[in-house]
Amino acid sequence: MTTLLVPAFLLAGCNIHPLPEDISKDDTTYQIVRKVRCEARDAIRNIAISQLLDGSDDDKHLAKRLTDKKLTFLEAYRKDFSQETKQYFDRYENAAIAYDFQLNITETNNNELSVKFLKPFSNGSRSIGLGGGVELSRRNDRSFRIADKFADLAVSEATDRYCSIQSAKIDIVYPLTGRIGLSEALDTFIKLNEFGNLSSNDDKTSRKFADLIEFTTKLMGSFSPKFSIEEPKAGFHLSEASLTNANSRTDTHTVTFSLSLPPSEKEIVQAKRSSAQTKPTTKPTAVTAKDLAIEELDRQQGLRLNRSLEKFLNKY
Repeated sequence: MTTLLVPAFLLAGCNIHPLPEDISKDDTTYQIVRKVRCEARDAIRNIAISQLLDGSDDDKHLAKRLTDKKLTFLEAYRKDFSQETKQYFDRYENAAIAYDFQLNITETNNNELSVKFLKPFSNGSRSIGLGGGVELSRRNDRSFRIADKFADLAVSEATDRYCSIQSAKIDIVYPLTGRIGLSEALDTFIKLNEFGNLSSNDDKTSRKFADLIEFTTKLMGSFSPKFSIEEPKAGFHLSEASLTNANSRTDTHTVTFSLSLPPSEKEIVQAKRSSAQTKPTTKPTAVTAKDLAIEELDRQQGLRLNRSLEKFLNKY
């Protein structure tokens, strides 16, 4: 893959507005987001099927029909489950996942040309060297956030048609275009909440979980033809010429995703009371799992800035 990408990158030359699809041709920002959301959808669906398989005979029958694609998740959503399975699904139906995407791309192109002219004499020679070059650099930082509720993502929003472009494997060269490991994170979040006493990381009671993944892909290449004339000729003539074309591109993709259970009744009452008492310019208090997941993204961003500042202070 790299063997194919580097020559293509060198031939592409300068991009005024560097974008992911410059390297991975079909994977625009929108397509990348679709793949990530659909990976999360599949993870939630697999967890639901596993729970059904641990339930009653009717639950297991539903799980088999879902696995065999004889029943859609929207159809299954309207079915009756065993009491234990229903309580399990109720716990996570309104849970949410929020994603913070930071796509940072830097591209540089350096071109240099040098020539040497020579005029030989009987007792020596005279030479003139000329050179010039151009250095170009472009940077694009793209950032945005998306939030999904578990039930909406698994049942209705991420349809099979929407998820028709998802990747079934990882991509070593450009990881964000493949599967990034959301299945493990979602499974860990559920297991920690069910069996590991997952607790709040602040003064609230909602339980949250967050992961930060950073992928860096750097492509480099150069082209440096050179020729020289070893035997001197009479008169003033070109004796050497060289051209250097060096290109590099660094893509740093950071994805932070947070998972949150829905707020408790106590939290909802406190949030509504607080929102009624605050000024219009004050940020409203979170009242849904999506709000709490986005709040956790803010907290993670603050922690990341603090770590960067700490590293800077320790260095200098």
